[in-house]
Amino acid sequence: MGEACQGGLLSLRELSRYSKTVQTLHKLKNRSIIFRVTDEDFVRLKTASNLRGARCLSDFARTVMLGTESGVEEKIQSLDGRLAAVEGGLSRVIAMLSCAGEGCSKTED
Repeated sequence: MGEACQGGLLSLRELSRYSKTVQTLHKLKNRSIIFRVTDEDFVRLKTASNLRGARCLSDFARTVMLGTESGVEEKIQSLDGRLAAVEGGLSRVIAMLSCAGEGCSKTED
């Protein structure tokens, strides 16, 4: 399989990093990613591409896959921050639950 299928899904940080590298659209593109779609999927992709005013289907797919549409990078950064807050809160809850099970007492400063 091609490079796109190896390694699974991208993390939010990786996706953000990749979107920054795409900012210069005039760079030489010498790598290909190939995936198969049904006839119905192709029509839907082509229609969406035309509605967004993409130069070609490849440009449309690249834009969608790399998240270079306006506002996407800000949304990724926002989600990354929110995810970090959730992870921190979850860690505190886990610590409190494990401490409660062991009979720990927390002293306040």
